[in-house]
Amino acid sequence: MAEVSMIPVSSRSGWVRAAGYDFERHELYVQFRDARVRYRGTPVSFFNGLARAGSAGRYIHTSGLYNRPYTRVG
Repeated sequence: MAEVSMIPVSSRSGWVRAAGYDFERHELYVQFRDARVRYRGTPVSFFNGLARAGSAGRYIHTSGLYNRPYTRVG
């Protein structure tokens, strides 16, 4: 499996650092301060929302992403 490219995201608290998306597998990757997580079966709209958000942490909470199952991958 190829490494997913990550882009920096805006985070007022610094809690969320970057996001990436695997378009073939429909997987969203989020780099937090202390872990990288993968959200499987996630629509690309979540990635686009994170990329455009003024605060990625706020977006994660208001979009409901935090309620989706995830796996720590790093």
